[in-house]
Amino acid sequence: MGDNMQSNPAYRLDPQGIILSETTFGFRRDVGGLLRQTAKRLIAFCSSLANRKSHRLVASLVAFGIILTIVGFIGEVFSKSVQQEIGFREAIKIGQYRVVSQSFTQDNRGEFVSEYVVLDVYRGDDAKKITQLFPAKRFYPADKRFADVPVNKLTLQDDLSVSYVGVNPKSGNPIIKITVKPLAAWKWAGVSIALLGILCILVLASASLARRRA
Repeated sequence: MGDNMQSNPAYRLDPQGIILSETTFGFRRDVGGLLRQTAKRLIAFCSSLANRKSHRLVASLVAFGIILTIVGFIGEVFSKSVQQEIGFREAIKIGQYRVVSQSFTQDNRGEFVSEYVVLDVYRGDDAKKITQLFPAKRFYPADKRFADVPVNKLTLQDDLSVSYVGVNPKSGNPIIKITVKPLAAWKWAGVSIALLGILCILVLASASLARRRA
């Protein structure tokens, strides 16, 4: 039917599909086939639009993830860190946080001996405690090995990380290190979103390749 259509003035071809001229209605025998062909092209066109939209959305997802990651790395430039001895009920202020020591104790678990500091964390001048952290240092008698167990409080604003460094031999007070990394969560969220977008791109590419082979 394709050769007849090219030679018949009742039909004309258009880049957007087959358009019927006014005289087409006189050729009832070909109308059914023509409509079927037009429907197939319309479905293919809609599918193409959907695929393009999907690719645009996925590309936007990857770009958004990259932007969040960059913002997270920029936030690290403004990181703050302090290492200081802290006695009972004493406080260390860093950024918007106030870390108060509540106790310093030791716990024998058999497999390891753990020394840890109990710290209450406050934000700003608010008297309400937001969390309690337990940075520790473990000693494994079996292989004479020490291991640090740092703790952290992660929010959308920043990442508060606290580690127990050791003990001041003169005073017997623990020494802790506190680090605040602004927007650290944005970096990890950005990396996750970007990886998700890349995975979606691979899935769409595989589906497109499968359709072409079929």
